Amino acid sequence: MSTSRNLIKQKLEDILQEKEGEKILKRTIVVFELPFVAEEKQIREFFEKVSGGIASIDVIKANALVFSSAVIQFNKEKGAEKALELARHGVAVGQFDGIVASAQDVLEGKKLSRTKEDVKPSSGTPGNGCKNQ
Repeated sequence: MSTSRNLIKQKLEDILQEKEGEKILKRTIVVFELPFVAEEKQIREFFEKVSGGIASIDVIKANALVFSSAVIQFNKEKGAEKALELARHGVAVGQFDGIVASAQDVLEGKKLSRTKEDVKPSSGTPGNGCKNQ
């Protein structure tokens, strides 16, 4: 069985093989850990506010009962850049609370993490980063 991460990586590798594949990857982002019930329409409504609009969205729900992922291809490279910039400031994923990464970072196997706002310590349970335990 394939994990969603493997399916995403394969999809990105397939894009890279296309004519203009490198250019397409520059305008592509991946969102991990979306709620399993997130639908393409909801994702499109959120991200189409970003510069240039969306060319395509593939929602991937392989072997996941809680989370899904999405590969989002913008019409312009500026759209992907803006989405990544907003994610760094904790704005891009909004209602979805996912992890946003560039397609290139995913292909290179870079470690993905949540935005600064997402890693704040929460209420005093062990192992959550709270210093007052």
